[in-house]
Amino acid sequence: MTLALGLAAGVPSDGLGAARLSCRSSGRTVFARHGVRAFFVTRYYRVAEGRAAYEDTYVCSPTLRRPRLIDHGQPYVVTRRYGLRIVGRRLGFVFHIEGFANGSETDVGWIDLRTATVRVGLINAGEGGDPGQPQIPDGAVGYAIAPDGSIAVIGGGGGTGSGQQVGLLAQRGPRLAKARVVYRALHGGLVYRSISIDRSAITWRTTSGQRQSVPR
Repeated sequence: MTLALGLAAGVPSDGLGAARLSCRSSGRTVFARHGVRAFFVTRYYRVAEGRAAYEDTYVCSPTLRRPRLIDHGQPYVVTRRYGLRIVGRRLGFVFHIEGFANGSETDVGWIDLRTATVRVGLINAGEGGDPGQPQIPDGAVGYAIAPDGSIAVIGGGGGTGSGQQVGLLAQRGPRLAKARVVYRALHGGLVYRSISIDRSAITWRTTSGQRQSVPR
């Protein structure tokens, strides 16, 4: 995640490492299904004003029997975790992060539930984002994960008739490529949950039942 206030702003005060966490009982659960559990743990940094809370997010699975970190949190921000679901051997997720530095950002990603490989990509850099960074609307987000790890998203304002964009974060070696807009629906009408992706195309359905697709 790229929100601006770095962890160098303070010193850890809790000393609680991943080795001491429990897959069964630590933290606050945000997803639990088929032996997979995602949770976050609140930690604290010592700062001049006292302590600053931040949240680290972890995932366990029947294969990953110790917690694996998927997001190292930042002080003074609020993270909303949603859209968690199992796609094949991966757990996908969307994180929306708000803080006082650059406002907000939204990321989409996955963790491989067998190997613990994590991929995360930015889809909306917020009002304070740098020129050229992705600005796919993030009021509502639907996503799909291809077998090769690439991610397709539909992002929109969340209201009826608001514009929507379809984006692609292609798997490129050890990372996801920068999000690229491949289709724009100026008046919306795309069904968020209908999006799918394979090795050649991204496909979705409109609210009128029409299927549409674009090549990757």
